[in-house]
Amino acid sequence: MPVAVKNVPENTQSFIILKDHLIVSGINILNASFVFKKSLNS
Repeated sequence: MPVAVKNVPENTQSFIILKDHLIVSGINILNASFVFKKSLNS
């Protein structure tokens, strides 16, 4: 983690929220592509 982020608590909080959002988005994208591939194969 960058030093600038460590020194500013609200930056860390924003970073954690953003990271969680990206993880959730990534899971949703994976699920969507998996369902799409399954529907193509059936």
